[in-house]
Amino acid sequence: MKHISKKLLALTLALVTTLSLSGCSLFAQFDAASYTQAVLDAATKAEFDKYIELTGSTTEDAQAEYDEVLESFLTEYEELSISDELLEKYKQLFIELLAKTKYSVGEAEKDGKTFIVPLTIEPLIIYDGFDEEIEEASNAFREELEAEVAESGEIPSEDELLERSYQLAYDIMSARIASATYGEPQTITVTVSQNSDGLWGISDSDYTAIVSLLVEQP
Repeated sequence: MKHISKKLLALTLALVTTLSLSGCSLFAQFDAASYTQAVLDAATKAEFDKYIELTGSTTEDAQAEYDEVLESFLTEYEELSISDELLEKYKQLFIELLAKTKYSVGEAEKDGKTFIVPLTIEPLIIYDGFDEEIEEASNAFREELEAEVAESGEIPSEDELLERSYQLAYDIMSARIASATYGEPQTITVTVSQNSDGLWGISDSDYTAIVSLLVEQP
């Protein structure tokens, strides 16, 4: 599950970056704070209205970008031969995790040709005591499996064991996300500037900082 958590965080970064760089360069009076809010809302909540208004994108394009990155999250799980039903559960799990992230955008200040935007994030806490829980659940699963084999005399296939293992991991993470709490608010500054094509965006280093705070690190 640590591997899964890292994948989720990396995908969050990819999703925010993809949406941000879709912006239109024509802004009479650019509102960096609203832009930052819109980009984060689109990437984490799938709320596209303000993003579309500010960037000139379309609903179809914004949704397609969001869906494309979500699908990329499932690629390595598809290679594991787990069921389509479980794959869909993991996809919805990621959507739920993103939707529960909490942040607020402050008033932007102009700094030359860039804007400095304060961003306050309350980290989503889902990994406290996780290692102990997954170890306990794994031990219980092993004992249950041994009892089943002793009774039936049949050893489950590798695919069945994989399915049940990933279902177990999903159940634990799903319950944790559903009951997640938040850590102390942390404020960082985000730089919003134009690239060589005139498109507004947030720096890569700031994206990394944002993603590292959205969910507590395992």
